[in-house]
Amino acid sequence: MQWEPNYCESNSGSSERKAKPVELEYVSDIKIYPNPTNNTITIELPTCDNCQTKYIIYDLSGRKVLENKITNSKNIISVSELSAGTYFIKVIDSNKTTTQKLIITD
Repeated sequence: MQWEPNYCESNSGSSERKAKPVELEYVSDIKIYPNPTNNTITIELPTCDNCQTKYIIYDLSGRKVLENKITNSKNIISVSELSAGTYFIKVIDSNKTTTQKLIITD
C-alpha cells in the first residue's frame, strides 16, 4: 500500500495534511534473477503485448541509479556499471508495481 497526501479542513477552518492509502496491485508473477548477481539480471514478465513497463533501480539512499523501458517478456539488463552493494529494483506497469531487493556482488 502506498500513501497519497490529502488535504482537509478542520473545524477551526485551518487546513491539515493527512495521508490516505492508495491501492496498487502488486505483481508477484514478475521474475527477476539471478539475485545476487555481478553482471546482468533478467526480468521476465508473464505477458508483454504492447508493453508500457519500465524498471528503476535505486540505491539504499533512494537515489535512482538506473532506469529504462521494458520491451519484451524476457529482458536481460546489464548492471555491471553498478558498484557492489544492495539496491532495490522496482518494475512498474501502468497501475501494477513490484519492488525487490537486488544484491550486486564483485
